Amino acid sequence: MEEDLSTLRIARSQEGQWFGRILIGSTELVLTACKSPQEVEELVNKMGLHPGHVEVED
Repeated sequence: MEEDLSTLRIARSQEGQWFGRILIGSTELVLTACKSPQEVEELVNKMGLHPGHVEVED
């Protein structure tokens, strides 16, 4: 299986919720309204996506 070199970037919105961005080819997916960084990661995994790297901005 080929290693996934994509990066999931997780940050907090001004409203206090967490969101994630992941680039797949030339398409950027944005996931919003999560309660925690872990919830963003779980959502990405449930979608069948497995980024090679995760960055969390405080």
